[in-house]
Amino acid sequence: MRYTYAGNWSALFCTGSDYPIPPELEREQLHRFPDAVGFDGQVYHYIAHDPIYPFRFQGWVDDPGLRYRRILVPLLAFLAAGGVSDRIDVAYRTLLIGWIFLGAYWIARYASLCGRRPAWGLAFLLVPTVLLSAERMTVDVALAAVCAGVAVQARRGAPVALCLLLVAAGLIRETGLLLVLAASLHALWTHKRREAALFASAALPTLAWFGFLATRMPTRRYPLALWPFSGLVRAFLEPQAYPNGDTDWLSRHWQDACQATDRLALLGIAFAVVLALRGLRARGPGILSLAAVLFSVQAALHNAPADVWQAIDNFGRVYSPLLLVVALDALRLEQWKGLAPPLLLWPRLALGLLGALRAVRHGLLG
Repeated sequence: MRYTYAGNWSALFCTGSDYPIPPELEREQLHRFPDAVGFDGQVYHYIAHDPIYPFRFQGWVDDPGLRYRRILVPLLAFLAAGGVSDRIDVAYRTLLIGWIFLGAYWIARYASLCGRRPAWGLAFLLVPTVLLSAERMTVDVALAAVCAGVAVQARRGAPVALCLLLVAAGLIRETGLLLVLAASLHALWTHKRREAALFASAALPTLAWFGFLATRMPTRRYPLALWPFSGLVRAFLEPQAYPNGDTDWLSRHWQDACQATDRLALLGIAFAVVLALRGLRARGPGILSLAAVLFSVQAALHNAPADVWQAIDNFGRVYSPLLLVVALDALRLEQWKGLAPPLLLWPRLALGLLGALRAVRHGLLG
């Protein structure tokens, strides 16, 4: 931050100059990216300052009926700051770091339970949403961490702890309800009806919150595509354009490099889907294998808005739970090809880091 945005930590929220700022937050002197609408982190920043009804900042949030559903991380930041506005931004950033540590810890625990080395916990840093959420302050890393926690508690056979994590999953992001469904289906499959009812009840706080919001704010409708994976295929065939530069070889071929690595990243998601389907067929409906298939169904139907599959900043965050549960299942079985999908996203992520790395190099070396 010192060399990229002159030490202004608010740049991490990715607030765009074309996106309105609530008057109460003008005093924060937010870094604003010129000629841009910004990114999701700016919205969660607003909600962290306003997580309790009546919502004062609702008018400054795009699609408030969707954004306010993802309340847990902003609410925890608000509570950690004691509701003091000047402390909320620091609390939010600290909380995201905490989720990263939790994700690493839970993977280390899972590895130990499976007879693997706890050092595998460091692999959580390779889950794409860890980098993307850290540099854009989005809530998705929390859901990835909860996926790892669910794997641990399922392996331990701890239904109460598992239920608590499932409650959190839905309140972090609506796709967390797929974990609730996976746990409930697995309990039914293994004839544990009480556990199935317990896990299903974990959806009730989320559904109650969604119902509350539905009566108080509008929600944009996103159509489902008739053709599964049509968005992914379209993005693979017609990747977005990137401006070339004229300074060095890479900048002169920037579009080719970005489009090639975009396609490689999309292949990583497709490979994870294939492994998820094969895993369910080969090993039956375990919680992880069911969750992987449900996240794959999400990928098949999630084809709007149009840019969801064109930018790794979008699909890399949204489908990190799919990549993670496939990798965790592979770790348990020592089927190392399951670790490949997230790695296929990293060439594109690395290109995105080049600008920051160059700024740091320039700051250090002059």
